[in-house]
Amino acid sequence: METASVFVANYCQRCGCRCRYCLLDWRGTCPGVPNHDAMDFSRRFAAWFAAQKHAPAFGYYAGYAMDLPELREYLRFLREIRSPQAGFLQLNGMDLRTEEEMRAWLRAARDGGVDTLCPTFYGTRDYHDAFCARKGDFDNLMRLSELAAAGGFHLSVTYPILRSNLHMAAEVVARCEELTDEIHVLSPHAKGRGRLLNGERITLADLEQLPETVRRRYSRQAKAERDWIREGFPTPARRSLTLVLTRENFPALQAKPFEETLAMLEELDDAYYAAMPSAEELAAEYGDPDGTKLYRGRDLLLEWQQRYREAHAPDLHDMQDERHHFSVRY
Repeated sequence: METASVFVANYCQRCGCRCRYCLLDWRGTCPGVPNHDAMDFSRRFAAWFAAQKHAPAFGYYAGYAMDLPELREYLRFLREIRSPQAGFLQLNGMDLRTEEEMRAWLRAARDGGVDTLCPTFYGTRDYHDAFCARKGDFDNLMRLSELAAAGGFHLSVTYPILRSNLHMAAEVVARCEELTDEIHVLSPHAKGRGRLLNGERITLADLEQLPETVRRRYSRQAKAERDWIREGFPTPARRSLTLVLTRENFPALQAKPFEETLAMLEELDDAYYAAMPSAEELAAEYGDPDGTKLYRGRDLLLEWQQRYREAHAPDLHDMQDERHHFSVRY
């Protein structure tokens, strides 16, 4: 298995929302270390990688939200280490802002070299605000997106589609089309709190009822469960590994040689997948050969792997859980 990229993640900035969709299951506290310390560590890690032959790509990112007080410095650092995250920022979860404060944040993002901003809408105003547990979030996010588009930023919009917001999709997509042509309608991921939404996944019949303006933007990576089982899953050849910094593990990581840190991540990933049955075996045990719910392949496999791990290997480090060291195979 080729390690194609390595990232360092530091969840050091609070999020203003509590979304039902949260990839990281944000619970109100930040487990990360001060961003300056994490960037110093990552600068040294990046330099070590740069000195290696055939080194994988390297990057760093902070979370949970982009309210970082040192935003300009953070973005300069990402460009310095050539991190892929240097060119885009997520918009969700930031503090509610006045228009003047929004313009100031956008200037900082522009000064830092960002050209793409990524908002996620969950439905129309009341539904969106309830989904992310913050009144006023929809209006705040939409106004920030409008100002960003008017200021020359490219917007990449996501709309996670569920049975409960299906009927709102056309209205939200139409409003977003006034700002950008890049709108991704997709079924929810199965990580973090997203797993709790599996019962709300749309089906083939639901998709067929959507207006063409929404349907054409729906993810081409998604298929019905029965089709994944019948046609099979692609075999991954590469992986991306992410080291997640926490206050508990940071002192030991600072003292550890970087080659040992990389080896640790690779060993955790190897151990996880060695313990997992094949896709065919998982499908035979957990799959619905008649299922019409729509999934990306990795999300359907993840749902089955979660069930297997809980039943057979509860102590196995979960390399699909992005709250701690994790990997993505592709």
